[in-house]
Amino acid sequence: MDEDEPVTTWVYVNETKRAGYVLAAVTVTDPIATRKAVRSLIVPGRRRVHMNHEHVRHRRIIVSTLTAMPLAVTLYDAARNYPTDLQARAACLTALVRDLAATDGDTHLVLEQDDSLLHTDRLRLFQLARATGQRDTLHYEHQRAHAEPLLALPDVAAWCWVRSGEWRRRIQPGHRRRPLGLTTPTSAKPERRHHQGGVSGSLPAASALGTLSVRQPTATRDTFRAPRG
Repeated sequence: MDEDEPVTTWVYVNETKRAGYVLAAVTVTDPIATRKAVRSLIVPGRRRVHMNHEHVRHRRIIVSTLTAMPLAVTLYDAARNYPTDLQARAACLTALVRDLAATDGDTHLVLEQDDSLLHTDRLRLFQLARATGQRDTLHYEHQRAHAEPLLALPDVAAWCWVRSGEWRRRIQPGHRRRPLGLTTPTSAKPERRHHQGGVSGSLPAASALGTLSVRQPTATRDTFRAPRG
C-alpha cells in the first residue's frame, strides 16, 4: 500500500520469546519521517537496528531516540501460558486484530517475516479480518526486518520490556497492565480509555511511549487455527 494513501493507522509487529511469548505492536503516525529517523540509527556496515547486536551505549541512544517519537505501543504478553509458541502467537494476533477493529478508518499491519509462519499467519489474519468486520479496512503484509526499518520499533519495545530493570523503565512512563486469566475471554483495546471492559473514542495523539499498554491475551474458543496438512 502506498504510504501517501489515506491510511488511518500503520502498525508494525514483532515478537520476542526470551521470557515467554511477547508480541509488540507499534502504531506509527508518520511512517516516512519515522523510517528516516530509524535509518539514522543503523550502525555503518549493518543492515538494520537489532537490539541483541547493539553496544550498550548505542542501545541507550536508540531507546532515547525512539521514546522521543510520537509512537503508541501495545505489548501482548502471553508469558508461558500456552503449550506452544504457535498457540501463543494465535492468541496475541487475535487480541491485536480485535483491538484494531475499534480504530477508525483503514489499518495497515506489517509483520516481520518468518517463512515458517507465513501460511498460518495469512490464514489467521484472513479469518480474523472477516470475523471482526475488517474485510475491507485491514491490510496486512510480511516483510524482512532489513527491508522495512520500522520493524525495529517493536523489536526495541519488546526487547526493553522483557529485560526489565533500567530498560523497562525507559519505555514505561505510565503503562497500563491488565492481568487476565487464561480462561476468561477478553477484548483488549489498546491506547484507549477503558470503561466496564469496553472502549470508546479514537486513537489519541501519541506522545513518546506514554501510550504503552500491556495485555495478557486469553485463550478463547474462537481462536483461529490453521487446518492440518
